[in-house]
Formats: sequence, C-alpha cells, structure tokens
Amino acid sequence: MVTVSIIMNSKPNKNSLHPLQLKITKNRRSIRFNIGKTIKRTDWDDKRNSVYITHPNSRRLNNYLSNKVIKANKIILQLEE
Repeated sequence: MVTVSIIMNSKPNKNSLHPLQLKITKNRRSIRFNIGKTIKRTDWDDKRNSVYITHPNSRRLNNYLSNKVIKANKIILQLEE
C-alpha cells in the first residue's frame, strides 16, 4: 500500500521559512520531494497537514497542495497497473 501526504520540513531555510514536501511511503520506506513552496511555522496545521485559514493565501496554497497529492496518486495508480 502506498500513502501520499504533504508535510512541513522541521528544519527552516536561511529565511526562517519551512519548505513543504510531498511524502510518499511504500512498504515502510518513505521518499520526500520538495514542492517548491515555503511557509512560516505558525501558519502550518500539523494535524490536518494544511495551511491555517489565517494565512492570506491559504485557499490557494491548500488547493495547490491537494492538486499535488492528487497528481501523485494518479501516477502511483498508473504504475501499479
């Protein structure tokens, strides 16, 4: 079984922003890919793996992240066939 999720890297970059990553796990082995988006620690919801509503672009970022997860799931389904 393969799982796909969005996580925030705990290590900040030089601008004190945390990069968002796509995490793919299969057979207890995980791979992380940088998405290219960064966010402040205070704007990230760890329980829901999404951006808080208080962030000015939260709706756009959450849509962008959900599209990344959907695309990854489509690719995984195609590879499993």
